[in-house]
Amino acid sequence: MSRPKLAPEEEQKRMRLYRQGMPDDKIAEVVGVTRRAICLWRHSRGLPLNRKRTKRTNRKKVNKRSSLVKRIRADRRIKSVPMETVLSPEQCSVMRQFMTHLVFAKKLNPELNVGQFMKEYRKVM
Repeated sequence: MSRPKLAPEEEQKRMRLYRQGMPDDKIAEVVGVTRRAICLWRHSRGLPLNRKRTKRTNRKKVNKRSSLVKRIRADRRIKSVPMETVLSPEQCSVMRQFMTHLVFAKKLNPELNVGQFMKEYRKVM
C-alpha cells in the first residue's frame, strides 16, 4: 500500500524547515503531524537526520557520571547483603520470622507461589 502524495505546498514547507536545520520533532510541531510522520517523510527522500547543536560537555562531569554508572552496575552484581546492614534489629527479627515461615511453606508445597504467599502473609500479620 503506497502512501498518499503530499500537496506541493506541504512538501515545500517541510523541505524548507528541514533545510533550515530543524529537527524532526520541531518540523512535526510546525506542520501539525507526528514526529514519526516526519521521520518517514525524511527517510523516503533519503535525507539524513538534522542533529541539534549542543555544547561540549565538561570532561570532569562526564567522567564523574560514567564512574557513578560503573558503580551502580557493579552494585547490581552483588547477590546478597547482610540483613543487619540495611534493616533495624526489629526489622531483622520480622524478616527472619517471615523467611522461616516461607521456607516451611515451600517444603510443604514445592509448587508454592511466593508472591501469593507474601500477599496472604501480609493479611495475617
